[in-house]
Amino acid sequence: MWNWISEGGLDFFSIFVLSYYRANEGAMSETQDSELFIYPNPAKEKVTIEGVEATEVEVYNALGQRVKMVRGTNEINVSGLPEGVYLLRIADIEGKKHVARVAVKE
Repeated sequence: MWNWISEGGLDFFSIFVLSYYRANEGAMSETQDSELFIYPNPAKEKVTIEGVEATEVEVYNALGQRVKMVRGTNEINVSGLPEGVYLLRIADIEGKKHVARVAVKE
């Protein structure tokens, strides 16, 4: 289910994502996102989401804190975020939830 875990092993961020998923397992359905493309990654100013029409995007830091939320757009301004790796929780127009990660560089 989590391609990037099997490729690189479990790091702190991977454990956070798994914990987040398990804690919310009954409340939402996360999908494997072979059709989802996030670019540029790493990003400095803006991240674009392709492959789904996003209705809401939540951005979480490695501590699990929501640091940003946008609605009705597939572009997220990340220029104000500190350097690090972030979890994107994307709700699409069909009601599906998607999870991706993005690195922000200053």
